[in-house]
Amino acid sequence: ITIVCLILSACTPTVVEPEKISELKLVTAPIIDPLKMSEALEILKPALIEEYEKEGIMIETVSIDILTSHNATGEALSSATAQIGLIGATTYVEYKDEGIEAVLAATRAKVSKDSLNPADWNNQIPTTRDPNTLTSSINALVLAGPSEKGKEFASLVNSNQTIPWESLSQAQWCISSSTTSSIAYIYPNLWLYETYGKLFKDLETAPLQGTFSDTISMLALEECDIGLGYSFILSDYEKAWSEDYKRKENIFTEVNVIGVTRSIQNDIVALSTKHENYSETFKRATMNVFKRLVEREDMATAFKVFNILGYQDAKEEMYEDTIIAYEFVKEKMNE
Repeated sequence: ITIVCLILSACTPTVVEPEKISELKLVTAPIIDPLKMSEALEILKPALIEEYEKEGIMIETVSIDILTSHNATGEALSSATAQIGLIGATTYVEYKDEGIEAVLAATRAKVSKDSLNPADWNNQIPTTRDPNTLTSSINALVLAGPSEKGKEFASLVNSNQTIPWESLSQAQWCISSSTTSSIAYIYPNLWLYETYGKLFKDLETAPLQGTFSDTISMLALEECDIGLGYSFILSDYEKAWSEDYKRKENIFTEVNVIGVTRSIQNDIVALSTKHENYSETFKRATMNVFKRLVEREDMATAFKVFNILGYQDAKEEMYEDTIIAYEFVKEKMNE
């Protein structure tokens, strides 16, 4: 009888209890109006619960927090107050030694304009994107708005002339409130140094700070002469330029590119390695979950906020140039 019982016990399948997480917390930075961003990302909450369940992880609740800045997302991950962050490359570089691991790198549609000569962007033809050709990097643009100074700068660049440093220094700039923003702080700072041997701290007029939507708004209101944005920002705000800000001319006519930065690595899905939920199992599950989510048609509006079409595995060597750029600017700003 004992032998039979042992045999029967051996044949009984082992029941594996699913991992349970009471709250999954995801953080990101405000790249557009935080309220609109929060509304767009709301659909991710039930989808995350659904997708993690496929990985054998039961999530009770999901919170998605739009924090005040890129720096704040790094702080949240490094302090283990969140498990997941949708963050920029330079935010990762700043906090990578403080308990943050990059697991996925975003891919975006290739932009129709990629010249490093700013005048080549100013043909008044809308910038388009090819969803069939994906890229893991992007350029940041230095933009001159329709203010008098902005028009002056655009005229000089489009005539292949150099804008005097004194004029740039006295102009009103709009930059990011986050010192780890790749597009609106680090790389434009590097561009300024490579072009003029100067940095934001050398500007005579103190820059205004905000999100990308703030920048477009202040350019339209002519409160800023110069703004910073990603390579297809004008396309994203083409409709708002005329409808929301009541500008009479097209955004591609009124806003000109006066500077193009080096190539910048796209955004990252990052994990807090300090969080109690972090494990190799959770890491692999998260990678699978986000790769599936970005492919789902019903999640398109959420990922459109970040202009992300796909994800690939993140590798340390992807961020070597970002590390060099970030450390250089940080060192110079602290001199």
